[in-house]
Amino acid sequence: MAYIVIKWVGFYGYQFIESGAGSDWNWQNLNNAENIVFTLSLLCIWPTIEALALLFPIKLALEHKSWSRLLALILTFAIEFAIGWFMISQQFDFWMVVKILMSIILFALLFGEQLTARAWPKG
Repeated sequence: MAYIVIKWVGFYGYQFIESGAGSDWNWQNLNNAENIVFTLSLLCIWPTIEALALLFPIKLALEHKSWSRLLALILTFAIEFAIGWFMISQQFDFWMVVKILMSIILFALLFGEQLTARAWPKG
C-alpha cells in the first residue's frame, strides 16, 4: 500500500510542477457539487480503485519467479495504464507514460531487493 501512496504523491507532485506549480489553480473553482465530486474522484477514488486492482498482480509478481513474475509485472502496469485510460480521457496523453515510468522505477526501487532475492532460475 505504501507503494501506491508514494506513487500517487509523486505523480501529483509531477502534475503540480508540470502545470506551472498550480498557478492556474483557484479554490473558487470548487463552487458546485460536480466540481467537488470530480476533484475528489481524481484525488481519492481513482487511486483507491487502482490500489485494489493492482493488489493481486503485485502480489503475484512478488511471489513468483521467472516468466510468471515478468507476466505479472506486465499485467500490473497494463492494468494501471488501462485504469488511467478509461477513467480519465480515453485518449493517449504524455502523463500516462510518465505515470507508468514512475511506477516502474518506484517498483524497482522499493521491491528490487525482494525481486532479486528470489533469483531467476538458471536455464
